[in-house]
Amino acid sequence: MTGEDVEREFSEAPAPIREAADPLATWMREQPARGSDADLDAFEDAWAGLASACAPSSEAAAWVGGDGEASTKPAALVCADVFDTPSTLTIFHNANVLTSNMFKLVGRSAMTVPEDRIDEVQATRDLLEEQIDVVDDDAVREALTDIQQPFTDALHGDLYSDGLQEPLDRLGPACTDAGYFVSPSDDDSQHDGDDSQHDGLV
Repeated sequence: MTGEDVEREFSEAPAPIREAADPLATWMREQPARGSDADLDAFEDAWAGLASACAPSSEAAAWVGGDGEASTKPAALVCADVFDTPSTLTIFHNANVLTSNMFKLVGRSAMTVPEDRIDEVQATRDLLEEQIDVVDDDAVREALTDIQQPFTDALHGDLYSDGLQEPLDRLGPACTDAGYFVSPSDDDSQHDGDDSQHDGLV
């Protein structure tokens, strides 16, 4: 089904972009059934190839490689990476969004950071740092810095986390102001990693 979705999304694109989408559609049809044996390198190659083809006409595609200059990445794209983009190509290698993965490490509410996942804590802190460095909006940057704090604290030995609810409540309005609508905090869909028809670029 996802392979068909990819083809449908690019059905009216120029021929070079349709051709670049073919390997991704094929991967979606063939590889997921292999589970943990799926060829993630092939996925990344297909994803990067499509992004390269789309880059001249898409800010999001141009940023897939993450090679932008400091303070230049549109905040709406940063927010999409946090709230809506599957973490397939991050350290998590799964289809959950970043917020869902972060909850498992430092909690949505107060919790103790699991010591046996400190490598993931470090990698997540680094991932957030990359977004903080490149985002072009001060309010989004400040909220992301607050989200990053429990990861930094854990790396310094403080394994108690207040959770991410409050900093995410600040990030949501900042993202909405930047052009990426995030549902209010009383809508649990943004926290559980579920898609919402109301979330996204506006």
